[in-house]
Amino acid sequence: MKKIFLIGWFGRKNLGDDILFHNVIGILDRSGFSEVYFFVDSKENLPEVNTSNLVLKPINFKGSFKGHIFLKTLFFIIRTNYLVFGGGSMFSDNDSDRLTSLKQKSFQCKLASLLNKKILTVACGFGPINSNKGEELLTSILKNMDIIQARDSQSINVVKKCNKFNTPTSLCFDPAIDYVSKLKNDLEININKESLNIGLSLSQTPGTKENKRDKILIKLRTSLNKLAVKSQNSDINLYLIQMCAKPGHDDIILLNEFVNDLNLNKKIKLHTIAYTTSTPLFIKQLANLDAIISERLHTCIIAFSLKIPFLSIAYHKKCLDFISAVNYVHHFDNIDLNYFFDELSNDNGSVFYKGTSKLPFISSVNNKSNQEIVDVLL
Repeated sequence: MKKIFLIGWFGRKNLGDDILFHNVIGILDRSGFSEVYFFVDSKENLPEVNTSNLVLKPINFKGSFKGHIFLKTLFFIIRTNYLVFGGGSMFSDNDSDRLTSLKQKSFQCKLASLLNKKILTVACGFGPINSNKGEELLTSILKNMDIIQARDSQSINVVKKCNKFNTPTSLCFDPAIDYVSKLKNDLEININKESLNIGLSLSQTPGTKENKRDKILIKLRTSLNKLAVKSQNSDINLYLIQMCAKPGHDDIILLNEFVNDLNLNKKIKLHTIAYTTSTPLFIKQLANLDAIISERLHTCIIAFSLKIPFLSIAYHKKCLDFISAVNYVHHFDNIDLNYFFDELSNDNGSVFYKGTSKLPFISSVNNKSNQEIVDVLL
C-alpha cells in the first residue's frame, strides 16, 4: 500500500489553505495512494473533500507530553513511502518561528532521504530568505528533494539561488486559480442589481500587516462615503469577508474594528461572509459581489478567477507577483480609490478583466506541472 506523510497548514479555518488542501489531495488521489497522514489543529475544521480511493488520516496536533509532535513526525516519516510539503508559504526565515521551521524541515528531509523516501513540494511558496543561515538550511532541504513545485516566479528565483544540486524544478501558478475557474461553471450567481455589493478582506495574521494600512483605510472610508452620496437612491452593501477564522488570527475581529472606526454613510449596509469548511459554498457567496478590496492574496485570486473587479492591498511580494503574472493593474500602489469606484460605477468591465485572457495559459501550465508531480509519485 502506498502511503504518504503530508506536511502543510490544514484544518486551521483558513480558506486559502483549504483550497491548497483540495489541490494536493486531488493530486495524491490521482496518483494511486491508499492513505495520507497529516497534522491538523482540529479534525472538525478540515474542508469537505471527496476522494476516489485515498483515505485521509488526520493527526491532531494536541498531545499529552512535550515533544510529541517531533516523535510523531519521525514515526510517520518512517512508516510512509513519501514525504510531501503540500502548499503555502512554508520555506522562509522571515521571523524566528519560520527559521525554526526551516531547521525542522531540514532534519525531516535528511531523515527521509536516509530512509530512501521520495520528497517533494506541491504548490509551495519559497522566501523571503534573509539570512545566511536561512539560505544554508533551504539549500540543505532542496538537496534532498526529488522534485520541487513552486507556485510563483518569486519562489522560483529563491529556489534557483539555493538549488545548488540541480533538483528538478517546476513552476505553477497558485492552484486557487484553477480550482475557482473550474468551480465557476457550476455556480448559480444571483447578483443584486438594485445595489452595489462590495467585499472587503483584511488580514489579521501576524507579520502580514500593511505598513500603510491606516492611511489606506482612511482613504477607503472617504471613498466609500463619496460613493454612497453618488449612488443616489441605491444602497451599497459592504460584505466583510472572513477568509480566516482561526482564534488569534480571525479576520473578522480586524474587519469589525475597521467598521467601528468608519462612521459610514447610513446608505452603506453591513454584511458578513463567514468562513465555512464548505469551500464551494464560500466561493459562491463571493461570486455574487460586484467588487472586492482585499489584503489577502487568495481573496484577490478568487476575485480574478470569477472575473470580479478587485483592488489589492499588496502587503507581500507574493501579491504583487500574482498581479504582475496576470497583467492586472489595480492595487493601492498605482491606483486611486475614487478612480476604482468611478470605473466600477461606469461598469467598465474591460478595465478590470484584461488579465483573465491568461486563464487558459495558466490552466495549461498548472496541468503540465501537476502531471510532472504525478509522474514522480506513480
